Amino acid sequence: MRHTARSGVTAQRGNEAQVTADLRSSLPARRTRLIGRQTEVEAVRERLLHGDRRAVTLTGAAGTGKTTLALEVARSVESLMADGAWFVDLLVVPDVESVPRAMATALGLVDQDRPLLEALVDHLAARQALIVLDNCEHLLPALGAVVDALLDRGPDLRILATSRATLRVRDESVYPVAPFELPPPDVEDVGRLAGFEAIQLFVERASAVDAGFELTLATAPAVVSICRRLDGIPLAIELAAASTAALSPAEIDRRLEATGVLGGTQAPGAPAQRTMEAALDWSHALLDGEAQTLFRRLSVFAGGWSLEAAEHVGSLGAAGASVVPALARLVGHSLVVRESDGARSRYRMLAPIQEYAARHLAASDELGPASLAHATFFVGLTTSPYANVGQCLPEDLDRVAAEHENALAAIRFATQAGVVPLRLGLVMNLIPLWRVRGHLHLAVDQLQAALGITADDSYEHAVVRGLLAEFFNVLGEYDAADEQARTAETRFAAMGAHLGTATMLAQQGLAAAGRGEFEAALAAYDRARPMLETAGNDLTWAYWEAAVGRFELGLGNLAAAVEHLEEADRRFRLIPSWYHGRTLAMLGVVAHRRGEVARATTLLAEGLISLRAYGATVDAIGCVEDMARLAVDQGDGRRAATLLAAATGLRDATAAAGSVPERVQLSADVDRVRSALPTADFEAAWAAGVGMTLDQVLDFATAKRSAPLSGRASPGGDALTPREREIAGLVALGLSNRAIADRLVIAPGTVKIHVERILGKLGRTSRVQIATWVHAQPDRDGTAPSLAQDMPTGRRLA
Repeated sequence: MRHTARSGVTAQRGNEAQVTADLRSSLPARRTRLIGRQTEVEAVRERLLHGDRRAVTLTGAAGTGKTTLALEVARSVESLMADGAWFVDLLVVPDVESVPRAMATALGLVDQDRPLLEALVDHLAARQALIVLDNCEHLLPALGAVVDALLDRGPDLRILATSRATLRVRDESVYPVAPFELPPPDVEDVGRLAGFEAIQLFVERASAVDAGFELTLATAPAVVSICRRLDGIPLAIELAAASTAALSPAEIDRRLEATGVLGGTQAPGAPAQRTMEAALDWSHALLDGEAQTLFRRLSVFAGGWSLEAAEHVGSLGAAGASVVPALARLVGHSLVVRESDGARSRYRMLAPIQEYAARHLAASDELGPASLAHATFFVGLTTSPYANVGQCLPEDLDRVAAEHENALAAIRFATQAGVVPLRLGLVMNLIPLWRVRGHLHLAVDQLQAALGITADDSYEHAVVRGLLAEFFNVLGEYDAADEQARTAETRFAAMGAHLGTATMLAQQGLAAAGRGEFEAALAAYDRARPMLETAGNDLTWAYWEAAVGRFELGLGNLAAAVEHLEEADRRFRLIPSWYHGRTLAMLGVVAHRRGEVARATTLLAEGLISLRAYGATVDAIGCVEDMARLAVDQGDGRRAATLLAAATGLRDATAAAGSVPERVQLSADVDRVRSALPTADFEAAWAAGVGMTLDQVLDFATAKRSAPLSGRASPGGDALTPREREIAGLVALGLSNRAIADRLVIAPGTVKIHVERILGKLGRTSRVQIATWVHAQPDRDGTAPSLAQDMPTGRRLA
């Protein structure tokens, strides 16, 4: 999902902090005008901003508009949240164990060497953000524990959930979403009728499909009757209004009556649910047999689908079948939503409609065939030219990433059906996406499960162990990687599989390098070389050369490093690979160490561009840090400060914590840059970079210019949230993390995260420097603050 970033400053508006600085968000765009609900928007907004309960759950029957209301509320408070508003659709999440991955994906977090829930909790603990959790009901009651974990550590976090039942988290505020208010049946004044939200919705949606439709004395009685029959349920009214393209309101009303949709209740809960079900029954009955068949089969999709996918699943895999006419009828009846994805169309069902369609599919004899057609389509989509982690294009990764939820649903089907080849094929095809885009724990979980369905002496079993070794190396679990690689090496060797054996020696070498044992790493690669000469190809040689160059760089052998890295670069230019970006960046580091400034600048920029294209975010952050070090040695301290701030912010925003040596190096780099610049210049340059997105960093890093000294707020003013300013003040009083935690009634770990984030935003490296900054800040009348006399406590959004 695309993330947006905005720049600006914090300004007071009433008692609320109006924040537009460094805002990121994942709220979907509004597709239609909001009808009514202004009272509800304000009420829920007030609870979120000023209530004493930080979890608000919108409850109600299917179709009452919970999601629409939640999104409108989120948009209204988005600018007040220093860290944005984020939308997480849980409809396609199969179990509560998968919730952290869904949230991490929505937030743009990168998987790391720890459980995702732990990373999420740490990431959100120091943030002032709103998380919208949509369609929670099928994950209850276990979901409540996840929400409690987030809120326990995040004092400035807000959760807005939609569910047909309460989450039952501590201090939850429940807001029932009722159907629209209905006019009395005897109202004849068209002007008065137009003031009722249910009537407004019908008229607007009917006008969208029938440009000549109007609410008149002739049509008003039937429209009122329809809305009353449908109990004012927004989705049911929309479904009925969609039929005005073919039927008059009076005809719709008569058909609803014949179907048994009688209405007559405004109470939420079971009666409203029955009304929604009856409305869907009526809409379904209007479809011809071909459209009904396609409707139920499309329910197997997770998170939307393309036309090609609909044709494959709709025909149960038959070649050359077209479903366009039937699909168009479903769109016309508002049972399927069509959206634009660039030049292509993409389709989806709203949650209540998809649930209804899935029940029809389950009641037919087509569930298995439709699920199999779904799985075979996505195993095909992920196979070619998306061949392996080494040889793929950015657009291949983008295409598969767009269908990630569908691919995971296909894996679940293959697992339940016991179709081992299909399951293994899907897992293997997703390895490149998981590796490059950072879905590391998901990959390990799937690979470990695959060990149990492959024979110990099979080639597939050895391949799975080899992939586990690769992912353990990326996660920094070097002993586990070494163990898997040695076991797989033995099995490949017994089969005479020279390329597999060489690859496992390489993984052992990477594990050694991860421990800093570069001589041992070179020895492992030397053992692999004869096998590669027999069974290798251009791609494997490119990787071999790049790794050996990295090891030589680690040993300080610059001449040897550049020889191998340049050979890898030559080969990667013939074979597209995401690793080419890392190779270019390493060549840039070598050039920097050799004093070749112009060459280093060019290579690091090329590496960053390549890594960004592939979505290799963490590797790109490291490249930004290397560019900052180059700027320091070029004497451009302002540029260096901006790049270091950007790298710090990106690590924070992606929850991608660097290793201990990397953090030590970064701290030393920051101190070095600060000492080289006047304080005002450093702070302005740091503020210019601390909120940049990766795209903005790329634009700045390749612009070959220094950081601007104006146009953004100083970190001394508006970079910190109110809670961060409060904690900074307590640090300035000399309080320890434990003392601050006791005073604010939060966990010491939360204070630690706040302090680390304050250091990053201000470009400081010690608590003493925070105190110095605090005491240098003027209060509103221009004098230094008297923190000991008047220290605010307990404030969150004020």
